[in-house]
Amino acid sequence: MEARLYLTPDRFLAEGRAMSQSSKNLILGLTGSLGSGCTTLSKALADKGFRRVSISSLIKDKFKELHTGQEPTQASYGADWRAELQDIGNKGRRGEFARDGDSGKDFRAYWVELVLSGTDPGKEDIVVDGIRNAGEVEWLRNRYPNFWLVAVFSDQEKRWSRLKQNYDHDEKVFLRDDRRDSGEDEKSGQSVQTCVYEADYVLKNADTIEPPAK
Repeated sequence: MEARLYLTPDRFLAEGRAMSQSSKNLILGLTGSLGSGCTTLSKALADKGFRRVSISSLIKDKFKELHTGQEPTQASYGADWRAELQDIGNKGRRGEFARDGDSGKDFRAYWVELVLSGTDPGKEDIVVDGIRNAGEVEWLRNRYPNFWLVAVFSDQEKRWSRLKQNYDHDEKVFLRDDRRDSGEDEKSGQSVQTCVYEADYVLKNADTIEPPAK
């Protein structure tokens, strides 16, 4: 699917405010490559009245559970800290963390189901940060007619400039993780590029976005 509209950050935030005041509650899903700015945008939308939920935060919590409180950072875990987060994301979408009795289910939406389990989409506007698999998009579209997928785009050089400190300036490891994030040959794997193709809107984030002061 070709995205229908390209937006600047300022215009998108203005439209986000307008949408959040519409008569119908919205679910916005954010997808994009590492360092594209999805998390910062989701926080800015939260300041505009959206309830923010984060798939990435769930996976980080699972990381700490599996590694006895260890933080998912290079300083704490080593150079493969993000690769481990990617592994955990895939395991969830394969059903490895599911309850007994759920065999045979398509688990690609495991994380997005979990992150929305405590929300009320009929009564609040929601922004979902961290969509990385086409199955998550499919699940959201099938259940919520007011779901819109937003892809945040930023070129690789800009994204690396934002993330280099997280990688201890090791660009080779960043490029490895970025390639894997873009698309894996696994149904439950990272497939950000496919998600971008499915987007209803594309936000070009060439400059740094900072959430407005409260």
